[in-house]
Amino acid sequence: MTKINLITPPDKLYNKSKSFLLVWPTNEILEQLQNLIVNWDETINLFLYSPEQDEDFDIEWLLDVSKHVDYVVLDLDNMDSQSRNFASYLISYDHVFYLTNDELTPYNLISTNRIFNLDWIQQSEE
Repeated sequence: MTKINLITPPDKLYNKSKSFLLVWPTNEILEQLQNLIVNWDETINLFLYSPEQDEDFDIEWLLDVSKHVDYVVLDLDNMDSQSRNFASYLISYDHVFYLTNDELTPYNLISTNRIFNLDWIQQSEE
């Protein structure tokens, strides 16, 4: 069974465990991840950035953690405007994958890591 360390701002945990940062994930994305990792026999660090109140916004934490995790998943359509200002910077990293229904903003010019679900996680672990 998978052990999950849930980390939210301002906390940080850097160890050798596989680590994911989910930025503004929907419940559907959280459920997909849970279903994918339920049978893994390793510890997972799950960093979650989804502030609910203004005082919870911590862009410095978001930018720092995004550099250290194995995978970042951005839900661009769910992000607030303040966090979305940093989306282009974040998706420029190779380990950042993004979800969006926006066909007008040319994020694909910055990164080809657009995803539609989290199935790629299972494939990358095989």
